[in-house]
Amino acid sequence: MLPTRPAPEPADATGPAPRPATVRTTGRMTDTITLPDFTLNRREGFRLLVLLEDDGAGPSGKTPKITAGGRLRGGRIIRRAGPTRRRRAALISMVLAVALGVGGGVYVSNRSLALNATYSSGRLTVTGSTAFSPLAHEVKEAYEEQCAQAEVALDAVGSDQGLARLRQNPAAETIAMVDTVAGQEPEKGMDAHRVGVVVYAVVANRQLARDLGAGPSLWGRGLTQEQLARIFTGKKVEDADGRLADSTPVAVLREEGSGTRKVFESRVIGTEHGTPAYCALPAPGEAPNESTAQAAPRTCSVKSTTELLDCVNRTPNAIGYAEADALPFFPNVRTVPINTTPPTKEEVLDGDYGFWASEVLYTREDATGLTRNFLDFLRSRGISKLLEGQGFLPCRELRDAAVEGMRCGDA
Repeated sequence: MLPTRPAPEPADATGPAPRPATVRTTGRMTDTITLPDFTLNRREGFRLLVLLEDDGAGPSGKTPKITAGGRLRGGRIIRRAGPTRRRRAALISMVLAVALGVGGGVYVSNRSLALNATYSSGRLTVTGSTAFSPLAHEVKEAYEEQCAQAEVALDAVGSDQGLARLRQNPAAETIAMVDTVAGQEPEKGMDAHRVGVVVYAVVANRQLARDLGAGPSLWGRGLTQEQLARIFTGKKVEDADGRLADSTPVAVLREEGSGTRKVFESRVIGTEHGTPAYCALPAPGEAPNESTAQAAPRTCSVKSTTELLDCVNRTPNAIGYAEADALPFFPNVRTVPINTTPPTKEEVLDGDYGFWASEVLYTREDATGLTRNFLDFLRSRGISKLLEGQGFLPCRELRDAAVEGMRCGDA
């Protein structure tokens, strides 16, 4: 969730890390995740991210469809039951309110979460930004719950590729998600629909702070834009105390064509990266170590936000950038303030924190049918309430933003 004001971070501990979730297996496949004991107060919640990988070895060769749902009762997760999808749709407000499944972490009344969709049949492809795709997935699931005749395919391939796919087949039911820098000219021959602002953060592996030695915490003072520019162009970095001079940060970038990368270059470091090699991750199950960090290039790139965070999480001294809401899923990754300013809602709306992007959804001109109905559903008040606080500020939250280019206008 996008915090309103961060609490002071404790100093890096030298003791054992928090006990992670464990997994039981039943011979052939994993079927149970066991969480360590913890306590929640009333109206508190948590999110559980499960990363599923398909090796493509199944009999059909098709990617399986993943569904999730449930509610809390007596400290246990109870599966939803019902003979039809319409019956399950009647429970969606309750499921969202207890913060389970993909849409966890949002606490609002059932009335505020009233989700009213105009039904359409057919298949819609939503493609583009990997940063906005987790939020788009929540909308997709909610829409399909209400509209059993609709199939929404989500394909997170990056902003540029999403636009390219829409151009290639403009007559298809397609929406392209694009991370956009304020003031950027809209694409010609398409309709642009602004839906809000995605907030990003510079992130780093916890090991980086330990290498900096004594003095103010990296997590408190952060890095300046000049220091970040040097790190992400593979140059030596120094600060007033000289503590950065001997460290070797591994800068993890998004690949060319990524909207997140364009926003970072435009709004944070003011320069383009080169064309670095792809990052070499440790093999699954292999623990990161100092030799891994020393052998890594000074800069490298990855294809998606999840891959970037995984790389930073597993590589000592690594530093990168991603949407602000994704960090809780990666225990070794922490936020680095920019010019001492953290990525909070207040700092963004006041204009003091500049690492954000306008999220624009492109469609063919005068789109109707399923494309229009899904877009209207996404911009409805119920969905805006559902998505807010997740590193995303919907249009209605931006009406009084200090930066005029952040506002959505008539949208």
